[in-house]
Amino acid sequence: MDMAKRNSKQRIDPLIEESAALSELISPARSRDSGNTILAKEFRGSVLVMTGANSAVGLRSMPVRYLFLDEVDGYPLDVEGEGDAISLAEARTRTFARRKIFIVSTPTISGASAIEREYEASDQRRYFVPWRDIAAAWESSVNKESGSAAAIKTFKNTELGETWVEEGEAPDWQRLVERREDYRVGTVPPGGLLLVGAADVQKDRIEASIWAFGRGKESWLVEHRVLMGDTARDAVWKRLAELLAENWTHASGAAMPLARFALDTGFATQEAYAFVRACRDPRVMAVKGVPRGAALIGTPTAIDVSQGGKKLRRGIKVFTVAVGIAKLEFYNNLRKGADVSEDGVTTVFPAGFVHLPKIDAEFIQQLCAEQLITRRDRNGFPVREWQKMRERNEALDCYVYARAAASAAGLDRFEERHWRELERQLGMERPPDEPPPIQAFDPDEATQRGGLSVSATPSRRRVIKSRWLS
Repeated sequence: MDMAKRNSKQRIDPLIEESAALSELISPARSRDSGNTILAKEFRGSVLVMTGANSAVGLRSMPVRYLFLDEVDGYPLDVEGEGDAISLAEARTRTFARRKIFIVSTPTISGASAIEREYEASDQRRYFVPWRDIAAAWESSVNKESGSAAAIKTFKNTELGETWVEEGEAPDWQRLVERREDYRVGTVPPGGLLLVGAADVQKDRIEASIWAFGRGKESWLVEHRVLMGDTARDAVWKRLAELLAENWTHASGAAMPLARFALDTGFATQEAYAFVRACRDPRVMAVKGVPRGAALIGTPTAIDVSQGGKKLRRGIKVFTVAVGIAKLEFYNNLRKGADVSEDGVTTVFPAGFVHLPKIDAEFIQQLCAEQLITRRDRNGFPVREWQKMRERNEALDCYVYARAAASAAGLDRFEERHWRELERQLGMERPPDEPPPIQAFDPDEATQRGGLSVSATPSRRRVIKSRWLS
């Protein structure tokens, strides 16, 4: 709103005062009966009303036939919880059949630019003028496109009117589409021994991904489901509970339950907490993403409190997940290729290799929806941060939380004996010369606890003798 007032005083008022034609139409603000105020300019047959993009009331206060939106790349994505500023303003024109909407902005970053999105949704018509009229101006401007990335970015945004593409680090989604594999969606491949899942909560749906991990942190996407429904109501949460109760079929024929399941609590937070309380499943962990952290999973924070305000030890706990750590590891793994023999048959997959079934390209684009860029903070120091290149990134979020769930199940601490125990639970055969399996607790008990329990030879308690009291 302050910007609208400043624009009125510094640009609109001087324009009216210096134009004889406009001065005749709009009375001076000094007049007692004048309709000329800072944010409203009345003239014959109409009125010019100005408001700020951060005011939901101003954007929906009155119907308009002619709408002018300026510098939309600076608009907030969500105005006071009521939605996108552009959509709120455009809704005010629906009353008029012959409405006109004029959207203007200096473009910013490709993929995050509102004016770029609006232009791509239009018929993309362009107006051309003879080159001789602008050749001189162009020649003087084009020489500016040199030097630092910041200078080139300014030139492209302000002079060329083009969005700036950050030179970030993101895998090539088209290459990933080409190397999709033929294993069946919903079935766990032979190498997948640890099955985990994660859910990303949205307003009208819950998206859940099931991932399997194996030796060397090799991973397989088993399936991705979209549970449609209002997350403020119980129906969609009941469907999520049914998913948790399912078993997936391993390539060996064995039934595999989930070892861990991570539920994002960033949206519909109270509903997510209520679900975790109600299901009382030790496999389910409430998580919240944070940009940075020393470890993938942080120390859990107790949420439930007693009537006296004390934290309840047995209440639900929320684990913070350093999403940057998981994304960087995941993108590095997505870039890895398999070793192929001369006859074209794949022989060896490197550690961390990510296997993808014949899933649609939209899902893979969501996996590659962000990039790691380096920018300068207000003090001029370089800062690495993740930047979205497209709106939809639920698939990536689901993987990040599934990776955290796998870590909570012990993936980062697994040794060969743990993998052999998981194979034994699945009934997978061993070569005759292979050593006997490691003694373990009851498999059902281990599964109920949501992890893997492998026993080892108990060590004796160390006794230290002291003569301090003698």
